[in-house]
Amino acid sequence: MEQDSLSPHAESDMSTNFESLFSPYFSLQMGSFDNLKLVVALLTLKQQNFDTYELTLPNQKQPFYAVKWLSYWINCGQVNQYNVSLQLFDGSVVNDQVAFATANATLISVPIMNMQQVEFMCLEHAHFDHC
Repeated sequence: MEQDSLSPHAESDMSTNFESLFSPYFSLQMGSFDNLKLVVALLTLKQQNFDTYELTLPNQKQPFYAVKWLSYWINCGQVNQYNVSLQLFDGSVVNDQVAFATANATLISVPIMNMQQVEFMCLEHAHFDHC
């Protein structure tokens, strides 16, 4: 039986999992909270476990939205930031996972959208980006 590439047992190649799930959305530049809603919708659709946070790292003043998926963090952008793409956190963004443990983290609730709502949201952003 073939194992689902997004299962919790397949953490070894996280960037490939991230790219396979989110690559259709890489070209979108949306607001940070819309990125957060997008990630939540896709992970819910794939029946993945995740948590959503507003984080402020000790050395930064501006909080950002992030999703903890498996043992990794997806950066959705700084709070109130517009025209930002999804990305995985890496060593250039934060020094190590200890920074997350000491961060001022607030678990937040995000509305779960269905894929039709996600498509509309993405089309709306694509339209207004060109106006």
